[in-house]
Amino acid sequence: MTAALIAQWVGNIVLLAASSAAFWYAWEARLLRLQMIRPKVIFFFEPATERFGARNAGEGVALNISLDRISQDSGFFQPIPSQIPYLAKGEATYLTLSPASGNHRPDMATILTASISLPLTARYSDIEGKTFSTRTYVGGAARIPFIEDL
Repeated sequence: MTAALIAQWVGNIVLLAASSAAFWYAWEARLLRLQMIRPKVIFFFEPATERFGARNAGEGVALNISLDRISQDSGFFQPIPSQIPYLAKGEATYLTLSPASGNHRPDMATILTASISLPLTARYSDIEGKTFSTRTYVGGAARIPFIEDL
């Protein structure tokens, strides 16, 4: 073997290693990006403490979360706070329900154990600016699927 042929083989091996490293890096970056852009805001109720809240059950950060009013037979209710700046992965915040008009206060324990189902909608975005909407059905009459992506 000549020196030129050995140099060509070494060059090819170095080029193959560099190409493999670039492909691996691109693949891993894609997987991380896909995980980061999937927030999912859902609602929950803790019967023991009668606390009601919203949680980010997705893999990424949910930004600029807007909670819609809730319509029930007795009127409209507004979750307070109705705007949440962000929820990190697994983070939760507790909410209260306030009447949109009048002074009727909802009894959450009765609502969530009786034959009533509240459709709660959250609108939010991810770190890339993509917008998402999720509707969670909370209550004793909630039917599967409990969570819908809109």
